[in-house]
Amino acid sequence: MLERSIVARATGLLRRAVVAVSRLLVCGKIPVHYRHKPMLHLTQSSLWNNWRFVIQDASGTRLGEILAPMWTQATNSRLKLARQDAVAAHMNLPGGEHVIRFEYLRRGWTNDVAWWLESPEGEMLARIERVYPQAAKALSCHYLRLPDLGELLITSARTLKPFDAVLRLANGQQVLRISTPGRFLLRLDLVVQGEYGSVAQRAFFAYYALHQR
Repeated sequence: MLERSIVARATGLLRRAVVAVSRLLVCGKIPVHYRHKPMLHLTQSSLWNNWRFVIQDASGTRLGEILAPMWTQATNSRLKLARQDAVAAHMNLPGGEHVIRFEYLRRGWTNDVAWWLESPEGEMLARIERVYPQAAKALSCHYLRLPDLGELLITSARTLKPFDAVLRLANGQQVLRISTPGRFLLRLDLVVQGEYGSVAQRAFFAYYALHQR
């Protein structure tokens, strides 16, 4: 039993090391830490509701909410749902209703997908593309296309560690950190640190990161 436990632990450590090295090679250097005061919270409204998230500032003041439909579909989905607009979520803010959409860039064993945020007037405010490089199909990279060029580096997706991601611009500047305050949460809560972009854009980045956990 002791030998099996040692082998299992060694195998787990080796697997995590391989994933970490693969991310370094494919998606670039992952920063060790990023210190900044909390600026925004995206919190699940209740334990039983996974389609409504509340947007709050650092003081707990409610700024708006994100509402996702029961069934989401891509703008270029092959199967269109009747009488429903192709949206991923609606973001309600004092300035009006923003819309989050997504589309497939490439279909296959792994799908390349683009997510973007539209203003109440229909202008595209932010866009991120999830791409699977051919060299490592099991790992995805997340490229920022709007409002600037950059990359969202996710350090701990689908592990027991608290979720942690950093938005880094093309010039190397780290402008946002998106993380969870703990490992086990009754309600999902993402903390956005940094002042990059508007409230709508920061909430969009957090909502996108939420779907990459």
